[in-house]
Amino acid sequence: MDIILLIELVALSITPFVELRGAIPIALFLGVEPTYAFLICTIANILVVPVMFSTLDRSYPHLSRFGFVKKALLRIERMSEAPVKRYGAFGLALFIAIPFPGSVAYVGTLVAYLLKIERGKAFTAIGIGITIAGVLTTYLSLKAAGLLVW
Repeated sequence: MDIILLIELVALSITPFVELRGAIPIALFLGVEPTYAFLICTIANILVVPVMFSTLDRSYPHLSRFGFVKKALLRIERMSEAPVKRYGAFGLALFIAIPFPGSVAYVGTLVAYLLKIERGKAFTAIGIGITIAGVLTTYLSLKAAGLLVW
């Protein structure tokens, strides 16, 4: 695999709403070996988490003053609150792992921030959720392409 393709996959994996659920199928379509596609896209997506926490620390107090932003944040918080409050960090990991578009690193970190989950636990839970999402995405992509028989 050449460096340009690697950079493209990393860029796709850290792009909001594309993240690894879009990057892995594209990588497989481009002929990247499945293990490499999974590892590159998953690791890149996990690296979004500390950057997102840092960004939220600086921007949340300012952005939450806007009515439409506050309304959207409250909606995200309500949507995720039940599984996360009921199951804690495990619930956060499941929330991220479920193949729902846009619920990987960015939304997972936002949920952890809004629900004030301790950063170390949140990072671990988000990392586990992203890894599960990567495994599911890789499997389903290979299955859809007819490359898996089971």
